[in-house]
Amino acid sequence: IHDFHQWCFSLEKLGYSNYVKNISALEHGIPQTRIRTFMVSILGDCYYEFPQPVPLNKCLKDMLEKNVDKHYFLSRDRIRKLLSIRFSQEIVNIEYEDKTVCGVKNGIYIAENSKKGYAAAGDGDGIYIERPGKKRGAVQKGRIQTLKTSGHDVAVVLEISEEEVFCIRRLTPLEFWRLMGFSDEDYHKAVKVNTETQLYKQAGNSIVVSILEAIFKQLFMK
Repeated sequence: IHDFHQWCFSLEKLGYSNYVKNISALEHGIPQTRIRTFMVSILGDCYYEFPQPVPLNKCLKDMLEKNVDKHYFLSRDRIRKLLSIRFSQEIVNIEYEDKTVCGVKNGIYIAENSKKGYAAAGDGDGIYIERPGKKRGAVQKGRIQTLKTSGHDVAVVLEISEEEVFCIRRLTPLEFWRLMGFSDEDYHKAVKVNTETQLYKQAGNSIVVSILEAIFKQLFMK
């Protein structure tokens, strides 16, 4: 914070006006709980107003691929480590999209660092899969937690049978890119010259495209 204030002060000494705002991806059409600080600096006496939020018309499930490889689905042991021990949640093998995966029966309750100690997850909810018991917000309804530079931190819960059996799978690199606002065309260009690890890293280090577009559009309107 100190360095940021020093940077703002240095710009002001040079004659810039600084405008700062925390903006969530949820405010610009992306179902990701991601808040970042943006600053627009304009030389001279000029007023800037950040763009207004737009309605969130998409949920996490809208951003998912229809059929993904089996290795994205969590194993029995990995699932067991996520579940709250307060509930009888049975892990079973089940056929889904022409593959055998592990599913959870009797509801799905993820351990989290809260007063209750758990959070219920349903179809299309995002969850932490890296030490969720030490975190708050282990379940995000219809959205995903902040994407980082690895595909091993978060996952999505999907209902895979009429008997209310749920599976848990990691997001694909393409889904990471979609959740940062990139088009599938952008992703398929990047696939040609990047590894899967690099694709996750590039997405996690990026800025949500729709936010950046809105900021520049507002700037050019002045």
